Amino acid sequence: MTEEIDQIIKVLSADNLAKEKEIDRLKKKLVESNKYNGDLRNEKYNAQQEAAHLKSRVEIIMGEDGRELYAEFPDIWMHSSRWHTQRMCSVKVNPIATHVDIRHNCGCCSDSPIELWPYLEFRGHKIYSDPCGLCVGEANYGDGENPREGWQDLLRGHKLNETIIEQVARWFEKNKPGMGDDDEEE
Repeated sequence: MTEEIDQIIKVLSADNLAKEKEIDRLKKKLVESNKYNGDLRNEKYNAQQEAAHLKSRVEIIMGEDGRELYAEFPDIWMHSSRWHTQRMCSVKVNPIATHVDIRHNCGCCSDSPIELWPYLEFRGHKIYSDPCGLCVGEANYGDGENPREGWQDLLRGHKLNETIIEQVARWFEKNKPGMGDDDEEE
């Protein structure tokens, strides 16, 4: 009988030890989870703080217009070009943009990239697409423009409307590379 009792005590002790280990494992997991959730809360808080700061900056700079812009384009942000030109951008503009600025990235290179800047005029302000400054081709060494293969798919992928795509297609058509000076008349 003593052997049976000893056996039962061993089983219960082993079972309790396994339960204690499982409890310790779950406690560690809970601590890690709480730490992870705390990190996520901090990241969310930081992002909210940054968004509030940006919103207040736009409101301060633009007054009442800033509040109206945020009401219409809640994801608005300021893009700064390599030349420090500031542009307001919003992905909400992409499907409703009505105008496009087409320009070369720089004026010194004869094969400079062609950038598109689709935008919408809203209460006297240009609100650009997001992304903005899309590269769709390059200059042809002073002799027209070379479209990038698949440029239409790039624009459609960003959900830009067909009006913009048609404007760019007409621009490329008007700016095809020439035949050069070595054409002979017969």
